[in-house]
Formats: sequence, structure tokens, C-alpha cells
Amino acid sequence: MVDMSGSDGNSKQHPGNSRTPLLHSNHHVHRENCCPSSAPGSHDPKRFYSEDAGSVAKSKGFNKKEQAHENEYARRHEAEQLAKMRANIEQKKTELEQLEKEHAAELAKAGKQ
Repeated sequence: MVDMSGSDGNSKQHPGNSRTPLLHSNHHVHRENCCPSSAPGSHDPKRFYSEDAGSVAKSKGFNKKEQAHENEYARRHEAEQLAKMRANIEQKKTELEQLEKEHAAELAKAGKQ
């Protein structure tokens, strides 16, 4: 058991029960008869740590910068991909024109015979 009497021997007591010491100024040890307004066991457990305890510290400015860099990279990458696709389309168009010319020449040659 934890000694809640304090190191100086002057522990604060719950006003309704002289045997129930206070842990902090606002929190007390829950005993069934100490809080008549609430049903036994109805207290939710308290969390005494922040939501991001144990996580890496984050700053909003850093997150915005990082997101901006990621967006810039994505846009640049997409622009490069589009440029490659456009060049490929132009190459295929010239190949198609060449094949159409060859086909027209073959048809003309076959029509003469």
C-alpha cells in the first residue's frame, strides 16, 4: 500500500470521511461511502498524461513546410511524367504517319498491278 499521510505527517483529509486522505486538491481516493451523490464505481478513470505523451514533438509550422515540400515534389514528378507521355505521343504520331504513308504507297502499288 502507498502511504498517503505525506512526509510531514500533515495529510489533508476528505471532509466527509476522516479516514480518506486527499491525493491532490481536486482528486481523492474513491471509497464507496465517500461520495453519496455518485453510484459506486461510476467514476471514470482519470488520465494524468497528455494525448501525445511519448510521441515525437511536432510543430504546426514544420508540418506545413513538410507538406508543401511533398506537394512540390508531387507536382514536379507529375509534370515530368506528363512531359514524357507527350514526347511518347509525338513519337507514336510520327510512327503512325510513316506507317500510313507506307500503307498508302503499298495500296497505290497494288492498284497499278
